[in-house]
Amino acid sequence: MKTLKEFRVNEAKEFNSKKEVADVKKIDKLLESAYKGMNKLQYGKSTYMMDVNDGIVTARRSLSTYSDLAANGELDGPLVK
Repeated sequence: MKTLKEFRVNEAKEFNSKKEVADVKKIDKLLESAYKGMNKLQYGKSTYMMDVNDGIVTARRSLSTYSDLAANGELDGPLVK
């Protein structure tokens, strides 16, 4: 009987960089929408919301880096067990 880890590795699909980049763009659009929506709140620019703002900015920067790596083929390769 296969272990859960073996099942996941064997059943995984090959990396599709175009799909990955498209999916990252969708997530980034959602974060952009959240950022704009947050700033429309009555207290959206309060000190309470600064952590939310910082988190959104950090997430979008990280997604941009990840997207660049995926688009450049730096994440391609064989699946590793």
